[in-house]
Amino acid sequence: MDVVVFSETKKKGQGEEELDNYEHIWSGISKAVRAKAGVSIMIKKSWKKESQIGHSSINVVEIIGAYAPTNDTKDKEKDTFWATLRETIEKIPRRKELIIMGDMNGRVGIRESCKIAGKHEEEEYNDNGERLIAICEQSDLKISNTFFRHKDRTLKNFVL
Repeated sequence: MDVVVFSETKKKGQGEEELDNYEHIWSGISKAVRAKAGVSIMIKKSWKKESQIGHSSINVVEIIGAYAPTNDTKDKEKDTFWATLRETIEKIPRRKELIIMGDMNGRVGIRESCKIAGKHEEEEYNDNGERLIAICEQSDLKISNTFFRHKDRTLKNFVL
């Protein structure tokens, strides 16, 4: 196991810590408010080249850990999140592979003829799903978990 992403972590603030052979990087909400959102990534130390909170470089692979605002969040906050994500993606050189992991709080629906999303998704779609599709189209990305059948759709932790 080399990279682990925990979405919806309740860890507050931002930081990095060493845990055995892994570097744990997290970004959550302010320490002054009730814990309700955040993202956390653990990367095998031998993979890590450089880092900043929520964004690490692993050789020729860039990993972004993200936790999108929920679909019922005010549009202004969602606009800020998706604009920041788009700006972060645009800064990554095209020669590098890009992996975005976390909880995007998006439902993209079933899109049988779509190159970005596969057919193994829930029928439901929402605004965050549409925003995710738009970013993927612009950045030539795919929503990989929609291309294969899932046994348990409640799985919150993904391991590469």
